[in-house]
Amino acid sequence: MKVLQRAVYDPMYPDSDGKPLADNDVQWEWIVLIKQNLLRLFDKQEDVAISADMLIYTVEGDPSESIAPDVFMAFGRPRMERFSYIVFREANIFPQVIFEVLSRGNRRAERAYKLEFYEKQRVEEYFEIDPLRHELKIYTWQSTRLVEVEDPFEYTSTRLGIRFVRDDIGKLAVLGPDEKLFLNYNQLMAEGTEYLHRAEEAEERAEEAEVQIAAERKKAQAERTKAETQRIKAEAERIAKEKLAAKLRELGLDPDAI
Repeated sequence: MKVLQRAVYDPMYPDSDGKPLADNDVQWEWIVLIKQNLLRLFDKQEDVAISADMLIYTVEGDPSESIAPDVFMAFGRPRMERFSYIVFREANIFPQVIFEVLSRGNRRAERAYKLEFYEKQRVEEYFEIDPLRHELKIYTWQSTRLVEVEDPFEYTSTRLGIRFVRDDIGKLAVLGPDEKLFLNYNQLMAEGTEYLHRAEEAEERAEEAEVQIAAERKKAQAERTKAETQRIKAEAERIAKEKLAAKLRELGLDPDAI
């Protein structure tokens, strides 16, 4: 990730609410799956902020008006380090896409509160994922409110181009715009290792090419130097021959006859 500027911490808007990132491994793996694949998907776009478990503050001077989505995306905001996402310092742009990954501890009242909060902020797409029950709800902004998508498995994200599917055993999975499954943590690590390996090979090839180019330049320079030396030598011999011929003529001798 390219860092555009360093984060500045404001204690008025803390970077922690004291709650854990995840309650269990399944929830954590899904949060990582979504965030890291979105970073991979939008790697070339520096104007999309992508974060996980980061507090969002919506009202200046009132840090109680906050929420910490499992993953969010804010289009039109720079990819940079942040301690928290303070809306009124982010051109008043609330993240347009929200992902919440449910755990057994999520209560219906909490889910209703979050839906109401995101509706108040006019979130465009809200994904509520239950990886333990392999269930999914998707809400999209329709005129004045968030409306639940009738069949979430037939929905392709307008913003992201992704869609959710069920695998052969009924588990949730995510397809990217390329119709390939999102990579899990181990696959992402393997891809990163392969990328570094390819980068190292490319760097080695570039270094070898530079050495070869330098050798060819040195050879060409040596040939030019040799040719210049031969030219100077030939010119010196010509001048010496002309001087000798002139001297012989002064003495009344024919240089061509000698």
